[in-house]
Amino acid sequence: MLLQLQRNWIAFNWKDAPGSTQPYPRWAAIEERLLRYLRRLEEFCQREGLGSPVPIQVEVSYINSIGSGVQWHDHGDLHKVLTVVAPSQGLLAGAETTQLATAFRIRDEHDQVRGRLHVTAQPAFDVATNRPVLVLTLTARGAPHPATEDGVLSFLRLGHEWIVKGFTSLTTEPMHQEWGRRA
Repeated sequence: MLLQLQRNWIAFNWKDAPGSTQPYPRWAAIEERLLRYLRRLEEFCQREGLGSPVPIQVEVSYINSIGSGVQWHDHGDLHKVLTVVAPSQGLLAGAETTQLATAFRIRDEHDQVRGRLHVTAQPAFDVATNRPVLVLTLTARGAPHPATEDGVLSFLRLGHEWIVKGFTSLTTEPMHQEWGRRA
């Protein structure tokens, strides 16, 4: 885990490491730890007479490395992984490589736009095996409303929900079967 503090930025990251024996941290644990750091930052700023930090943007990102396997074999097979990509046809059938960048409006329970879900899919290779992988990044980004801890927490939870449900919506049923995903 990594906490990064800059003059106008606080980031809390978690990355799985090859060979790690640490269990995958669930969302609740990440959220709890981030809130603890935010509260410590608030206390520090108050103690030093700096005033309260005012959050203007919040984001949650999930970066998924999807290895080639049964359903897809090369970087031209993006349509076999993602529902929002169609296979190339005609003269240009069988693309050598495909990538994607798209965004969706994030709406709350009142149908108000709260931010955007940015999705990118980029071809890459696994360093250890040199096999094709797809790096699928989902980033929920928006302004906290209100600009308080409650607003930050509200958007973090909404963004997390959109990422989890968005991942399921964006990925194909054959991939779900390959992963053994249960509804």
